[in-house]
Amino acid sequence: MPEIDNRACPDDDTVSLVDLVAVLLKYRRLIIVSTLAAAALAMAAYLIYPPYSLAKAESWRVVEVNASMMLESSLESSIGETEGLNFVTQSLLDTSNIVEALRGAGYETVERVAIGAGADEDKAFYTIRRRFVENRSANGSPLKETDRAYSVKVDKGVVSIMFKNGDAEKAKAFIAGMIDLVRRDLCEFSRPKALSTIASYERLLAIPNPSEAVETSIAQGYRDYSAAKALIEGASSPLTVLRRPYVLVPVLTVEVIRADLLKKCVLLVFGVFFLAVFGAFVLNYVDTVKRDPEAMGKIRSALKRR
Repeated sequence: MPEIDNRACPDDDTVSLVDLVAVLLKYRRLIIVSTLAAAALAMAAYLIYPPYSLAKAESWRVVEVNASMMLESSLESSIGETEGLNFVTQSLLDTSNIVEALRGAGYETVERVAIGAGADEDKAFYTIRRRFVENRSANGSPLKETDRAYSVKVDKGVVSIMFKNGDAEKAKAFIAGMIDLVRRDLCEFSRPKALSTIASYERLLAIPNPSEAVETSIAQGYRDYSAAKALIEGASSPLTVLRRPYVLVPVLTVEVIRADLLKKCVLLVFGVFFLAVFGAFVLNYVDTVKRDPEAMGKIRSALKRR
């Protein structure tokens, strides 16, 4: 039997490179026009959008105000560091303190809800807790961490406060007000223990003819007694402010916006190009099916079925 040359009978499933090129040439107008339109749109966006975006960002600019503090070392005689830091954190996140500080800074509304003097206290407290403490929007949905307006963090004994707002002066006044309120609360919290320290030390001093052990206790307890005395008399503060409220203003320029936009424009052009190529093959396949009576017969038969 004569041998059959398999090379002369190519597999029907083999895709010819010439066929692929032919399809691309057949629908070249679709590919070229789509890509050029995407390129024109990307160029227009690159030239027009950055100035518009910058102007919009300037009108809605939000500054970030920060401050940091730590417990005064002499306070350890009255309360421990962990207990003190926990109390400071709770005080900074206390809704009533936040509302009081906002009012003191001149804020009248938050999330379009009145919080000023004479406002509905329940509604004001609920709004502040949801937005400042829970980081939720007006409808109650969770917000991204980057949208958090107010935060409190503790790291290695240092308490940091952050507040984002469009009015830098009011924001600084709010942070300063929160620090004053925490200092007030901390003084009240540590006062009973400081009084107890003072009373215990003065009882030792009142002992007639103290023994050597009592004299040793008197000598060792003098530092704690002095610190407690200074706290009660207002000569020392339970808080040490490491950094007073300072403002961070975001820097945004047309060049920065364009640098970020350029990547998106390039991706857009390439994405449209590949979609046009894919669309060309889809259209070619549809055209091939339309010209095949057997395939069209199957499709019509399928459409008639219930």
